[in-house]
Amino acid sequence: MGKFCTKCGRPLQDGEICICQRPVTPAPEMTAQENTAPVQPQASAGNQAAAGFFKKLIDTFICLITHPVTTGKQMIIEANLGIAAIFIALQAVMSGLFAVVICAKCSSYLQYIASAVESYSSLFSSGLSLGSMLKMPLGRVFFVTFFASAVLSCLLAAMLLVGHMIIKCKVKYQEMLSAVAVRSALTAVTVLVAIIFSAINTTIGIFLFFALSIWGFTCMKIAMSDCLNEKILNSFAIMLSIVIFVFVVILVIAMAKMWTLYLPDMLRTALNAAKSMISDPSQLMNSVLKNMF
Repeated sequence: MGKFCTKCGRPLQDGEICICQRPVTPAPEMTAQENTAPVQPQASAGNQAAAGFFKKLIDTFICLITHPVTTGKQMIIEANLGIAAIFIALQAVMSGLFAVVICAKCSSYLQYIASAVESYSSLFSSGLSLGSMLKMPLGRVFFVTFFASAVLSCLLAAMLLVGHMIIKCKVKYQEMLSAVAVRSALTAVTVLVAIIFSAINTTIGIFLFFALSIWGFTCMKIAMSDCLNEKILNSFAIMLSIVIFVFVVILVIAMAKMWTLYLPDMLRTALNAAKSMISDPSQLMNSVLKNMF
């Protein structure tokens, strides 16, 4: 007669211990390293992706300077929004710094004039400082220029998109933004050159700021044309010329509207008052008569 477990009645072999009487071995606890094992690969992958993007950004920027057309064409094909946005922002930052450098130079001239006026006038002996009133708002100058540059770049991309639609060429806004980013990256380099020369001569710096921007437009145009079919190259040349012309007109209008933002608050107030008087001749006449009598 076989043996049976005295607790559960399970038949047993000689010397066998029933499973209901065997000691229960607790499951091994997962270590903290094992618990975080799924997280670490994700974090490592994220760091690798960020490092890869940064390396690609630097390599693309360097290649744009040495091989602007071929690298620009590849940028348009890939249409990487991250790289395009950074290049556009880089141009906006450099343009803002250039505006600050020029306005700082102008501010030094104004301060010189203010000190000369204060030394000959008793009006400022009571603590009123003409120099502080003519101080250039450099912070506002930077942010206004940065914002205007970024908006105009995005507007240029939209205009290129519409232009391609007119000549019946299918493109995406991301591709046009990448094309504009080619110009922006190259323009950022030329603006740096303009800033360096501005320290020597303000006029030369301003001239280089506008003259060297031709490089960015030219490389953008050739890179874009390399992505197109030969059948529409003639239409593309006309379309791009019109787009650039309209863009320059918009740029001039924007500068005409915004230039007072670069002035000291006192001068802006005086100009606004003068404009209101000129627009209302009766108010100007009353002011003159009041001062005469």
